[in-house]
Amino acid sequence: MSFRPNWTADEVAVLRARYESEGPVPIADDIGRTWRAVHRKARRLGLYRNRPWATADENLLRNIWGEVSLEEAAARLGRSQEALIVRAEILGIGGACPRGREYLSVAAKRTGYAVCQLREILKAAGVAITPALASPRSTRKNFYFVVDPFDVDEAVKKWLSSETLATAARKRGVHTRYLSRRLRRLDGVPKKPSRGKHWRIPTAVIDRALAIGVAA
Repeated sequence: MSFRPNWTADEVAVLRARYESEGPVPIADDIGRTWRAVHRKARRLGLYRNRPWATADENLLRNIWGEVSLEEAAARLGRSQEALIVRAEILGIGGACPRGREYLSVAAKRTGYAVCQLREILKAAGVAITPALASPRSTRKNFYFVVDPFDVDEAVKKWLSSETLATAARKRGVHTRYLSRRLRRLDGVPKKPSRGKHWRIPTAVIDRALAIGVAA
């Protein structure tokens, strides 16, 4: 671990004199510390940036919004997370939910599934579920995640066009072992997942397996 010298009285004086107007980055450059260290020290001293938004700050916010965490964006701009969320909404760059994404809870409501069900569907399709930049106005922390609406729709479509082995056999009045044997003789059948996961097979593949004249 590298040695981090204690803050000197002169450095603290610079911080108190300049932080509210300049923020952490230029001060860090001048005193030879990281902007994160400057930001942390300013918070301990109760210092915050209290100034109108400059064009340069707005441009920086546009460039990093959605690319870094809300905590890091707030530190780099030397403002509170709440201030960044409000400004992002004013600038039309997505607020707490990045542009082109939707909250997992919103996606669940839109597609007619419970959040836990939609999670399973998205996981089966390999769709990424990422933390939101900030929590929406809700008390249910489980909902503070965002997804790509297009990926959600594709995952749901894929889910609805597939079945588990047991469900498919029951619907068609055959035994699961019989259906499993037929599937093993076909190409294009999804590999059976590891233990504890549902094996979902495209409905078209199941119908093809039962339609061809393969001996059981």
